[in-house]
Amino acid sequence: MLRNTLICVVAVLATLTCPAWSQTARLETSLGTIVVVLDAAKAPDTVRTFVARAKAGEYDGTIFHRAVAGFVVNGGEYKTGTERPELAIWPANAKARYGEESNNGLRNQRGTIAAMRLSARPGDHSPTGFFFNMKDNPMLDHRRFDQATRLPSPQGEQTAPEGAHIPGYTVFGRVVSGMAVLERIEQSKTTDERTPARHWVVAPVVLKRVVIES
Repeated sequence: MLRNTLICVVAVLATLTCPAWSQTARLETSLGTIVVVLDAAKAPDTVRTFVARAKAGEYDGTIFHRAVAGFVVNGGEYKTGTERPELAIWPANAKARYGEESNNGLRNQRGTIAAMRLSARPGDHSPTGFFFNMKDNPMLDHRRFDQATRLPSPQGEQTAPEGAHIPGYTVFGRVVSGMAVLERIEQSKTTDERTPARHWVVAPVVLKRVVIES
Protein backbone atom coordinates (compact mmCIF):
# COMPACT_ATOMS: atom_id res chain seq x y z
CA MET A 1 0.00 0.00 0.00
CA LEU A 2 2.75 2.43 1.02
CA ARG A 3 4.78 1.52 -2.07
CA ASN A 4 1.82 2.25 -4.36
CA THR A 5 1.25 5.58 -2.63
CA LEU A 6 4.90 6.57 -3.11
CA ILE A 7 4.70 5.66 -6.81
CA CYS A 8 1.65 7.87 -7.21
CA VAL A 9 3.34 10.77 -5.41
CA VAL A 10 6.41 10.47 -7.64
CA ALA A 11 4.20 10.41 -10.72
CA VAL A 12 2.36 13.55 -9.63
CA LEU A 13 5.63 15.35 -8.87
CA ALA A 14 6.94 14.39 -12.29
CA THR A 15 3.99 16.04 -13.98
CA LEU A 16 4.60 19.19 -11.94
CA THR A 17 8.33 19.39 -12.63
CA CYS A 18 8.22 18.42 -16.31
CA PRO A 19 7.28 21.53 -18.33
CA ALA A 20 3.98 21.24 -20.17
CA TRP A 21 5.59 23.02 -23.11
CA SER A 22 8.14 20.26 -23.74
CA GLN A 23 8.03 19.21 -27.37
CA THR A 24 10.28 17.27 -29.67
CA ALA A 25 10.80 17.77 -33.37
CA ARG A 26 11.59 14.72 -35.49
CA LEU A 27 13.46 15.75 -38.63
CA GLU A 28 13.15 12.94 -41.15
CA THR A 29 15.96 13.22 -43.70
CA SER A 30 17.19 11.19 -46.64
CA LEU A 31 20.07 10.00 -44.43
CA GLY A 32 18.10 9.21 -41.29
CA THR A 33 16.22 10.89 -38.46
CA ILE A 34 17.33 13.72 -36.18
CA VAL A 35 15.37 14.25 -32.96
CA VAL A 36 15.47 17.65 -31.28
CA VAL A 37 14.06 18.73 -27.91
CA LEU A 38 12.68 22.27 -28.20
CA ASP A 39 13.14 24.75 -25.35
CA ALA A 40 10.01 26.90 -25.40
CA ALA A 41 10.69 28.14 -21.87
CA LYS A 42 13.75 30.10 -22.98
CA ALA A 43 12.90 30.68 -26.64
CA PRO A 44 9.08 30.78 -26.79
CA ASP A 45 8.68 32.93 -29.93
CA THR A 46 11.35 31.06 -31.85
CA VAL A 47 9.92 27.66 -30.93
CA ARG A 48 6.37 28.80 -31.68
CA THR A 49 7.46 29.97 -35.13
CA PHE A 50 9.42 26.79 -35.88
CA VAL A 51 6.55 24.55 -34.73
CA ALA A 52 3.95 26.47 -36.74
CA ARG A 53 6.01 26.25 -39.91
CA ALA A 54 6.76 22.58 -39.36
CA LYS A 55 3.05 21.81 -38.92
CA ALA A 56 2.28 23.83 -42.05
CA GLY A 57 4.71 21.66 -44.01
CA GLU A 58 7.02 24.52 -44.89
CA TYR A 59 10.13 22.43 -44.24
CA ASP A 60 8.90 19.46 -46.29
CA GLY A 61 11.21 18.84 -49.23
CA THR A 62 13.82 21.39 -48.16
CA ILE A 63 17.53 20.64 -48.13
CA PHE A 64 20.57 20.92 -45.91
CA HIS A 65 22.32 23.27 -48.29
CA ARG A 66 25.44 24.34 -46.37
CA ALA A 67 27.97 22.33 -44.41
CA VAL A 68 31.13 23.67 -42.81
CA ALA A 69 33.13 20.89 -41.19
CA GLY A 70 33.87 21.64 -37.56
CA PHE A 71 31.38 24.51 -37.51
CA VAL A 72 27.73 24.28 -38.63
CA VAL A 73 25.18 22.56 -40.87
CA ASN A 74 22.46 24.81 -42.33
CA GLY A 75 18.95 23.93 -43.53
CA GLY A 76 15.39 25.09 -44.02
CA GLU A 77 15.92 27.79 -46.63
CA TYR A 78 16.02 26.00 -49.98
CA LYS A 79 13.82 23.47 -51.76
CA THR A 80 14.92 20.21 -53.34
CA GLY A 81 16.44 20.85 -56.75
CA THR A 82 17.83 24.29 -55.91
CA GLU A 83 21.27 24.68 -57.45
CA ARG A 84 22.20 28.21 -56.44
CA PRO A 85 21.85 30.10 -53.13
CA GLU A 86 20.15 33.09 -54.74
CA LEU A 87 17.06 30.91 -55.28
CA ALA A 88 15.87 30.73 -51.68
CA ILE A 89 12.29 29.87 -50.70
CA TRP A 90 11.78 33.44 -49.50
CA PRO A 91 12.90 36.74 -51.10
CA ALA A 92 16.21 38.03 -49.76
CA ASN A 93 14.48 40.87 -47.92
CA ALA A 94 11.86 38.69 -46.21
CA LYS A 95 12.08 38.62 -42.43
CA ALA A 96 10.53 36.39 -39.79
CA ARG A 97 8.27 38.25 -37.39
CA TYR A 98 9.15 37.08 -33.91
CA GLY A 99 11.04 38.43 -30.93
CA GLU A 100 14.78 38.62 -30.39
CA GLU A 101 15.71 35.80 -27.98
CA SER A 102 19.44 35.31 -28.47
CA ASN A 103 20.12 36.53 -24.92
CA ASN A 104 18.14 33.67 -23.37
CA GLY A 105 21.04 31.95 -21.64
CA LEU A 106 21.27 29.10 -24.14
CA ARG A 107 24.66 28.78 -25.82
CA ASN A 108 25.64 27.77 -29.32
CA GLN A 109 27.15 24.49 -28.20
CA ARG A 110 27.69 21.30 -30.15
CA GLY A 111 24.39 19.56 -30.85
CA THR A 112 22.16 22.63 -30.48
CA ILE A 113 19.82 24.07 -33.11
CA ALA A 114 19.65 27.84 -33.65
CA ALA A 115 17.64 30.26 -35.77
CA MET A 116 19.36 31.78 -38.78
CA ARG A 117 19.40 35.56 -39.13
CA LEU A 118 19.80 37.86 -42.12
CA SER A 119 21.97 40.49 -40.44
CA ALA A 120 23.31 41.59 -37.07
CA ARG A 121 20.24 43.72 -36.42
CA PRO A 122 18.08 42.39 -33.54
CA GLY A 123 15.02 40.50 -34.76
CA ASP A 124 16.28 40.33 -38.34
CA HIS A 125 15.60 36.61 -38.70
CA SER A 126 15.50 34.40 -41.77
CA PRO A 127 11.89 33.20 -42.22
CA THR A 128 12.70 29.49 -42.11
CA GLY A 129 16.48 29.14 -41.84
CA PHE A 130 18.12 27.21 -39.00
CA PHE A 131 21.46 25.59 -38.32
CA PHE A 132 22.99 22.92 -36.12
CA ASN A 133 26.17 23.67 -34.21
CA MET A 134 28.74 20.97 -34.92
CA LYS A 135 31.07 22.25 -32.22
CA ASP A 136 30.90 24.77 -29.39
CA ASN A 137 30.63 28.16 -31.12
CA PRO A 138 30.81 30.91 -28.46
CA MET A 139 31.38 33.53 -31.17
CA LEU A 140 27.76 32.96 -32.25
CA ASP A 141 26.34 33.76 -28.79
CA HIS A 142 24.85 37.07 -27.67
CA ARG A 143 27.72 39.27 -26.47
CA ARG A 144 28.05 42.66 -24.83
CA PHE A 145 31.33 44.58 -24.56
CA ASP A 146 32.24 46.71 -21.55
CA GLN A 147 35.27 48.04 -23.41
CA ALA A 148 36.42 48.40 -27.01
CA THR A 149 37.33 44.92 -28.25
CA ARG A 150 39.00 43.67 -31.43
CA LEU A 151 37.03 40.85 -33.04
CA PRO A 152 37.55 38.62 -36.08
CA SER A 153 34.96 38.84 -38.88
CA PRO A 154 34.55 37.59 -42.47
CA GLN A 155 35.76 41.06 -43.56
CA GLY A 156 38.81 40.94 -41.30
CA GLU A 157 39.41 42.04 -37.73
CA GLN A 158 37.13 44.84 -36.56
CA THR A 159 36.56 46.79 -33.34
CA ALA A 160 33.42 46.47 -31.24
CA PRO A 161 33.11 49.81 -29.39
CA GLU A 162 32.51 50.06 -25.65
CA GLY A 163 28.88 49.32 -24.80
CA ALA A 164 28.22 47.54 -28.09
CA HIS A 165 26.41 44.24 -28.17
CA ILE A 166 26.14 41.54 -30.80
CA PRO A 167 22.75 39.82 -30.75
CA GLY A 168 24.10 36.45 -31.82
CA TYR A 169 21.95 33.51 -32.88
CA THR A 170 19.02 32.22 -30.86
CA VAL A 171 19.43 28.63 -29.67
CA PHE A 172 16.01 27.00 -29.28
CA GLY A 173 16.67 23.29 -28.87
CA ARG A 174 19.19 20.47 -28.69
CA VAL A 175 19.71 17.17 -30.47
CA VAL A 176 18.90 14.07 -28.43
CA SER A 177 19.24 11.58 -31.29
CA GLY A 178 20.74 11.67 -34.76
CA MET A 179 24.11 13.41 -34.35
CA ALA A 180 25.56 10.70 -36.58
CA VAL A 181 23.24 11.90 -39.36
CA LEU A 182 24.44 15.47 -38.91
CA GLU A 183 28.05 14.31 -38.91
CA ARG A 184 27.49 12.66 -42.30
CA ILE A 185 26.01 15.90 -43.65
CA GLU A 186 28.89 17.84 -42.11
CA GLN A 187 31.37 15.81 -44.15
CA SER A 188 29.50 16.31 -47.44
CA LYS A 189 31.37 17.49 -50.52
CA THR A 190 30.86 21.24 -50.90
CA THR A 191 31.78 23.99 -53.34
CA ASP A 192 34.82 26.13 -52.65
CA GLU A 193 33.51 29.27 -54.35
CA ARG A 194 33.36 32.54 -52.48
CA THR A 195 30.29 33.60 -50.49
CA PRO A 196 27.39 33.09 -50.95
CA ALA A 197 28.07 29.83 -52.81
CA ARG A 198 30.97 28.68 -50.63
CA HIS A 199 30.24 25.55 -48.57
CA TRP A 200 27.18 24.82 -50.72
CA VAL A 201 26.52 21.07 -50.48
CA VAL A 202 26.99 19.50 -53.93
CA ALA A 203 24.52 16.67 -53.31
CA PRO A 204 22.21 18.16 -50.64
CA VAL A 205 20.52 15.95 -48.07
CA VAL A 206 16.71 16.22 -48.23
CA LEU A 207 14.63 17.13 -45.18
CA LYS A 208 11.52 15.11 -45.99
CA ARG A 209 9.43 16.51 -43.17
CA VAL A 210 9.46 17.77 -39.60
CA VAL A 211 7.08 16.03 -37.19
CA ILE A 212 6.24 17.82 -33.94
CA GLU A 213 5.54 15.60 -30.95
CA SER A 214 4.36 16.73 -27.51
